[in-house]
Amino acid sequence: SGALYLPHGKRPRGGWPLAVWSHGTLGVADSCAPSWTGANPRDRAYISRWLDDGFAVVAPDYQGLGGPGPHPYLIWQAEGRSVLDAARAALRAGEGIANRVVITGQSQGSGAVLGAARLAATYAPDLDVRGTIATALVTTFPDPAAALSNTTPGGTPYYLIYRMMSGSLPDGAPAPESLLSDKGRIMLAAARTRCDPRVVAEANGVTVDNAFTRPLPEIERMLGPAGSMDPFRTRIPLMLGIGLADELIDPERQKLALAVICRTGNRVRFHGYAGARHSDTLTRSASDAVAFARDALAGRPVASDCASGGAAQ
Repeated sequence: SGALYLPHGKRPRGGWPLAVWSHGTLGVADSCAPSWTGANPRDRAYISRWLDDGFAVVAPDYQGLGGPGPHPYLIWQAEGRSVLDAARAALRAGEGIANRVVITGQSQGSGAVLGAARLAATYAPDLDVRGTIATALVTTFPDPAAALSNTTPGGTPYYLIYRMMSGSLPDGAPAPESLLSDKGRIMLAAARTRCDPRVVAEANGVTVDNAFTRPLPEIERMLGPAGSMDPFRTRIPLMLGIGLADELIDPERQKLALAVICRTGNRVRFHGYAGARHSDTLTRSASDAVAFARDALAGRPVASDCASGGAAQ
């Protein structure tokens, strides 16, 4: 499921280019799907920025949000396919949308769009994906240094509980209920129906220190690094944005991901946003993202910032 937005005004010759917007963490219950609730104010402003620049926008909910089955939270293969399937659905909607596609995502959505970029050539060769934009990078890669900053985002338990519910526990692991304390089970019950985990955690005094029946490092080892994928190389140019004051995903962890993406030979335009916290990164990146997309659609070469370290703004 998802939502399709069209610009005002006359359709250009050849059709509107398409931006696929991949949202950040909203919850894992069907009621959290943005096609049900409507986009939040920040995301609505971001979508409007693309519409104002003449893009059609399709916004997937991701597999299992707003539809049957569980939501495979932070599992890049499923989320990447959801991004590409949404682009296909938009092109088939009969609304005059051109097969000239850029994909953009924040936080959870950053892993979804990097997954889509990785899968595009084999899973969706019919799509002409010209560029990928990822901000607030959740993706991790196997790297000895990654353990230095592989901590739970924001010191909150619900990201881990979402992952327990979504298929990240290994085969043979105990059921989520047995890994959760009474307070942790309050969060589990809330996650099944609600989209305000921070409110529930604060109201019930739930923390990473009291939510689990086993030590936090053991829980994190069971789940493995969030958003983990093997290094990859894609022909699709990438724009990566990091908020240098991100309070949820350590900027140093994000820079490790950037370094791996660079080492594997990808073309990367990088922006580091000085003073930007997690949510601010999306807002600060909007103009850069649209400019990058216009360059990619026009076929202008994307000079890689990997050697220079990119622009801090």
